[in-house]
Amino acid sequence: GGDECRFEGRDLEYWEDFAQGAGHRVTNMFGSARIGMSTLTITPFSVCSRVYELALEKIRERDFRDPMSGEPYEPTTFFFPSERGRSVYCEMDFRFDAARPETMDRALKIWEELSMMYHQELGSTLMMINPFVRDMMSPTYIDILKGIKRVFDPKGILSKGHLLEDM
Repeated sequence: GGDECRFEGRDLEYWEDFAQGAGHRVTNMFGSARIGMSTLTITPFSVCSRVYELALEKIRERDFRDPMSGEPYEPTTFFFPSERGRSVYCEMDFRFDAARPETMDRALKIWEELSMMYHQELGSTLMMINPFVRDMMSPTYIDILKGIKRVFDPKGILSKGHLLEDM
């Protein structure tokens, strides 16, 4: 029909990446290890330095090392103020070596622990709705999100097979 939007070639590849969360291609570009994961939060300005401190504590606790140098890991960090400085977008990237599963396991454990701590201890909002985050959502909130998705995406085009369909 005339109301459909179609992509081809590279545009289709970019659209599929965007529709699946937009982070897959970008995350894999960090560092020479080319594999990583990110904690993505919106946090109150008053606690944004604690976001970084907690990450360093978890890195030391888990003896997480840079996959290339073997040195204690220093996360790639991006803070961006928003809402006129009332909140801060915080992104921290954790690289690992896919050929060495122990580096991936440690990165994942740190990501899980930090995501929980950021949400529960700092009042941060997590940016990605994934199974880990969904477990923390109340059923009423999930129903509200599903209702919004039905209104704005009645054909289920965006994030097909992700997010709300399997809640």
